[in-house]
Amino acid sequence: MGYTAITSIKGSPGATTTAWALARTLAASDHPCVLADADRFGGTLGPALGLAGMPSIRTLATAVMRAPDPDAVASYVQPVENNLAVLVGLTSLEQSVALDPAWPNVANSLAGIDDAVVIVDVGRLPDTRSGAAALCRTASRLLVVSRPEPASAVFLSSWQTALRGIGPQVGVVLVGAKPSQAESFAEATGFDVLAVLPEMTARLSLGQARDIPGKGGYPKAIDQLAELVVSPVNSETPAPKSNQMATPVREGA
Repeated sequence: MGYTAITSIKGSPGATTTAWALARTLAASDHPCVLADADRFGGTLGPALGLAGMPSIRTLATAVMRAPDPDAVASYVQPVENNLAVLVGLTSLEQSVALDPAWPNVANSLAGIDDAVVIVDVGRLPDTRSGAAALCRTASRLLVVSRPEPASAVFLSSWQTALRGIGPQVGVVLVGAKPSQAESFAEATGFDVLAVLPEMTARLSLGQARDIPGKGGYPKAIDQLAELVVSPVNSETPAPKSNQMATPVREGA
């Protein structure tokens, strides 16, 4: 079935909140969903939901170090609510670096799940030369969450070639933007804006996470994004809209 990877390349635009809201919406729509916290700098989903530190993506990575195993994933996720299970994340970048050889097998294990929609919160885009880049490369879609400020548009545009080179379809999710800003942001970056989400003031902390996606315009926008995630992927990736070259994103950038 593949999976959708959610990432960011600058600041903290709300990628984890988007991933959580999207997973909850899919689960509520009778789509069994696995949400994997693969932020290499330390996951926040587990603590926000009050989940145990183990099992986690770290123990899954150890189990599939030699070969991918989609059937093994079920042993490492933690049920959260009906139709939704979470693969708890790491606690530090050091753990990610130590597990670097295992990330391609983790990605392929998640991609091999055929009875659930898989959402992977990658956090900041990995260095394209690292094993962790497989978390994006193996995805069917890569959603880049960003804010609409001009500085973010310039930054995203500068990474265009690196993002296109990862492989999957790439689209932007704008947070805290006016609908009118989507067209100008797409023109400036060379990427289609697939969704515009209202600002979500609640952060992923214990108790608050259970209220997301909440009420009003935010869940309606998430519903539209959920429909996109479960729709077939177009195999033809649009060509870049500019000739701007990019340098691979580095860990900690």
